[in-house]
Amino acid sequence: NGIIENYKELKEKLIEANYTFVSQTDTEVIVHLFEYHLSKTNDASLAFNKTISELEGAYSILLITKYDPNRIFFIMHGSPLAIAKQDDNIYFA
Repeated sequence: NGIIENYKELKEKLIEANYTFVSQTDTEVIVHLFEYHLSKTNDASLAFNKTISELEGAYSILLITKYDPNRIFFIMHGSPLAIAKQDDNIYFA
């Protein structure tokens, strides 16, 4: 959720790296950027951190990946994100 202000520059970089986009949304850039960094590092946590370091704007992100299925990656930067825990359940909104 939010706005990635530098999505056009990131999208151009990813297109040059042979990534294909199926929508016009700025949020699709986040997923492809994560995949790009994951292919370079083979480490989901490092790839997520590298992805976040390149984003400009206000956003909340929650990412789940099959490469690290026991973790949920999330960040809030200028856009709301609520996290709640009840018993063994965690809720994000």
